[in-house]
Amino acid sequence: MMRIYGITPEEYERMLFIQDGVCAICERPPGKRRLAIDHNHATGEIRALLCNTCNVALGCMRDDPVLLETAAKYIRVWR
Repeated sequence: MMRIYGITPEEYERMLFIQDGVCAICERPPGKRRLAIDHNHATGEIRALLCNTCNVALGCMRDDPVLLETAAKYIRVWR
């Protein structure tokens, strides 16, 4: 964690505590894998801890808020 994201295991645990041990997006507890450290790919700034599903979803949507909003509208219409 320190090498890749610049945080210690203690800082990770503090983030996990602040988030009540759940994903910052879907609010589910981690499954078999620990929560991923989500970060802004442009700045490197750490945002929060996410489950693998939410982390991959953001990555697939290229962290683009407009694309994410468009996808949400699509889901609402085709529900």
